[in-house]
Amino acid sequence: MLEDITETALVFRLDCWVEDYNKERKAKHWILIEMLERFKSKDIGIPFPT
Repeated sequence: MLEDITETALVFRLDCWVEDYNKERKAKHWILIEMLERFKSKDIGIPFPT
C-alpha cells in the first residue's frame, strides 16, 4: 500500500504474516534483501538526497 509521497521518497507499507514470531526479524531481512536484488536486476537505483 502506498502510504505517502514525499520530496525524496515513495513510502509503502507491506504487511506480512509470520507463522513463528521468533522468525520475524529474519523474514523482514529476507524481504528487504529480495527487494533490493530485484531492483538491481531491473537497473532501478535508489537515490540518496544530497
